[in-house]
Amino acid sequence: MKSGCIHDWHWLLVAAAGAVACGGGDNVSSTDPATGGSGTGGSGAGASATGGDGSVEDGTETVAPAAACPATTQPCTPTLLTGGMPGPGAFQERDGYLYWRNVGPSGLGPDLNPSSILRLMLPGGTPEILADVSPARPAAVHVDATHVYFSVMESGVGRVPLTGGQVEYLTDDAPFMIAVDDTDVYYSMVEGQGDGVWRVPKDGGDPAMVAEAPARALIAIDRGFIYWTVPATTDAQILVRVPKTGGATETLSNVVPIDLERLLVFGGFVHAVITVPLPTIGPRGLLERYPAGGGAEVELATFPDPIASIAVDGDSLYLGTCPGVEGAATVEKISHDGSARTTIATGGICYSGMAVDATNVYFAEWGRANYSYLGDCSVLTAPKCGCE
Repeated sequence: MKSGCIHDWHWLLVAAAGAVACGGGDNVSSTDPATGGSGTGGSGAGASATGGDGSVEDGTETVAPAAACPATTQPCTPTLLTGGMPGPGAFQERDGYLYWRNVGPSGLGPDLNPSSILRLMLPGGTPEILADVSPARPAAVHVDATHVYFSVMESGVGRVPLTGGQVEYLTDDAPFMIAVDDTDVYYSMVEGQGDGVWRVPKDGGDPAMVAEAPARALIAIDRGFIYWTVPATTDAQILVRVPKTGGATETLSNVVPIDLERLLVFGGFVHAVITVPLPTIGPRGLLERYPAGGGAEVELATFPDPIASIAVDGDSLYLGTCPGVEGAATVEKISHDGSARTTIATGGICYSGMAVDATNVYFAEWGRANYSYLGDCSVLTAPKCGCE
């Protein structure tokens, strides 16, 4: 399905808790004693927090159960939910609604509902604007039982009731990515506006720096820790974590490749989505896994094209690719250990942002390479099992 979604927003692609900014948030977990269980983070980055009927639980919320799929399926052509949007992303599904943010207008296409936080009743409702933050730039989104939390680079960390209403800003910092647990919102800062990883109570209060960190850090959380990467060399980054309450920063790996697009934490592991810069003769997209307590990395999957989004359910990871070639983008389903892989949807140009519920995967078609768009992006869905 083609859509023109030439406005360049690569800076807005994070992992993303969420958790973390074209993707949706991101959540599944275990009760790993080394980490105190794990959730997900970088809610904006394309990792996907999912909704309220899940079967796997972490310290913050439940996530979608695995789907019971037939032994043999075929890739689907995605179904259109809505279109004409400028850069939709950071998808979150909860209690039968799909939530996301639109970036600012391109000036080239329909640009419906720019610079806004929206939701749509599944499976076929009409988009509702929950908050309009024009002319600012919303980035990451996270949904809990009562509110939608989001980062607005010019205004701060905001929240609005699930049904819409007055926006309440918890900080006036310049946040980039956010991750949310039961009590707090954690955020990194926009480049040029500060640094560090910060924490602010969900119901309001004074922000506090948890740890030093570079600007535009892609953060993820589990029950006990915040995770991010620090530039090390021209070829590698250092994966670190710190207790949510603050303390010493712990190095987990010093061999995370450049460039990191997403972080997703669950099952006692930190999952890293990597885009290999051009020029290269090898794969452009890498999915790697690092023990949350430190240890050797495992390469779960490689792709010839960049990976633009990631989500997780009870037994699988879901990845959207961004080849920038019409008809070549795919949604891939991969078992948690990387041993099984299935293409469940195809036909697009760049599948960005992702969330899952018990039956479906939700994502955006941006319509151009390198996460750029023409102001006419689509919000799509496909069955998690593919088509029979």
